[in-house]
Amino acid sequence: MATEGYTQMRREIEAFEQMSQELGLSLPKKAPMQGYLDLVKEFLADHAVSPEGAAAKWKERDFHEWYKAMIAVDKLVSVASAMGTQPAKPLRDHLQLVLTHGISQDFEPSQGKNYLYELEVANWMQKAGFEVDLAEPDIRVRGNGLKDAFGLACKFPASEKKLNNRISEGYDQIERAGIPGIVAVGMDLIVCEGMKRFVEIPSEKEEALGVVGAILADWVQRIEKQRAGVAGRKPLDGALFSLHFAGHVREPAGLQTVTQMTFQTVAGSPLTEHIAVIAGNFGKVCG
Repeated sequence: MATEGYTQMRREIEAFEQMSQELGLSLPKKAPMQGYLDLVKEFLADHAVSPEGAAAKWKERDFHEWYKAMIAVDKLVSVASAMGTQPAKPLRDHLQLVLTHGISQDFEPSQGKNYLYELEVANWMQKAGFEVDLAEPDIRVRGNGLKDAFGLACKFPASEKKLNNRISEGYDQIERAGIPGIVAVGMDLIVCEGMKRFVEIPSEKEEALGVVGAILADWVQRIEKQRAGVAGRKPLDGALFSLHFAGHVREPAGLQTVTQMTFQTVAGSPLTEHIAVIAGNFGKVCG
């Protein structure tokens, strides 16, 4: 995240705090988000004085706590500011659940992480030019080349052990909703499990996106094999896999975040036409 990225984060934190007041959101006393916000604001203040000094100081602190805080705050404030056009009540309900439960990358399941991922996916769809409703299966999108309403069931599994059960739950949700749809799966916790130190990633964003895209492609192949022919598991047909990854870059010293997505379906699937429309508009979203 270059200097302009930190400037944007400061602005988005200010906008989020203003939105919180307007919507009447409250941070429970034991919720970790206030601590994360305080930590990130301290880091941003240090960075504004000296990027090199901030990098040196925060490398000496608990990396994992800093890493969790940066990702949690970055996701929350960027999504909240972008989704401000949604009707107030469903947006407030989603954000209140996000704030009430932990959303850090601690590899534990929580409602907060699931609701935040729903808002992330809704934000991507909105950026891609679709009309978005926060409705069953989790999100419904329309317009921008889609012939009918299309659904997304959003899952944010905490471990590989739970991954296929969550995907199956998503397909069940779509079936109950009675509209065509896919499962959106956030792979952050699975791919990043065990990170306890700074990970160096390419400073060029396109190169970093290529690395993350290759990771996702390998996981899609792995999951297809895990589901093929297994009783009680529908074959993987219609999915969006995403990975939000953060690492340290040397020049200029700082945090680089990238988000990559990959779509999946099988040849001849009736979902192919819908997915092609959505994927065709997603070039403006990744980054």
